[in-house]
Amino acid sequence: MLEDARELKARLGPSIKLIMNDRADLCLAADFDGLHVGQDDLSPTPPAHHRPTRLLDIHHNPTN
Repeated sequence: MLEDARELKARLGPSIKLIMNDRADLCLAADFDGLHVGQDDLSPTPPAHHRPTRLLDIHHNPTN
């Protein structure tokens, strides 16, 4: 999966922003631009190694 993510990033180039779903490790390893997590997936507090230049999208459903 990591090699596929890196290939996608290389093919699309820097003008396209890529968001990884649920996998912070792959987001960082593939140098994606952001991470999407659901409300039950990870803590909404970014990890210490989370670069401030990355996007963090957290899905929150207040009815749950």
